Amino acid sequence: YQRRVHGYHCLEKFSAKETLTQENLWYCSKCKEHRAATKQVQLWSLPEVLVIHFKRFQYNKYWRDKIDQVIDFPVEGLDMSKYVVKPTENAIYDLFSVSEHYGGMGGGHYTAKVKGRNGQWYSCDDSSTSATSPSSTVSSAAYVLFYRRRGHNNKTTHNTHNHNNENNTSNENNTNNENNTNNDINGKDDMDLNEN
Repeated sequence: YQRRVHGYHCLEKFSAKETLTQENLWYCSKCKEHRAATKQVQLWSLPEVLVIHFKRFQYNKYWRDKIDQVIDFPVEGLDMSKYVVKPTENAIYDLFSVSEHYGGMGGGHYTAKVKGRNGQWYSCDDSSTSATSPSSTVSSAAYVLFYRRRGHNNKTTHNTHNHNNENNTSNENNTNNENNTNNDINGKDDMDLNEN
């Protein structure tokens, strides 16, 4: 039996303080010696598209292997507010794609799960594509996760709509200016003819 690990546990381990062991001691530039130290990785801000890469391969000087642990990550509503230093208004993400790896260290095969614009999830395997369920994305093959910040699509659509309105207004102004210019030219020609 293999215990399932939650994605939040991975994020906590990723951002936890790590003590550097004897094999990778920190070199102090002041005392010119290697010393025991701790390090910590933290996120300062969050992107619109968040990519999470699982460490599926482990190795040392004696052996290497692939980790087939099932990680139970959220398909919708990933909350990143606990893992970011800079305060942010929206830290909720929804999954839209998963890169998968089947096989081991000697060789393997990549597939993908993708969420379409219609909300339907699809399984992509080379030239073959078939509909699937959101729950199928959570498996031991999940390798790279692609999340989009919630509300990102609405923001993009809103900006595009405003941009189109600006273009339409600009085009109307240009048309009106052209008409006014043509009227001025026609008026000037009539005035010249009458003077003659």
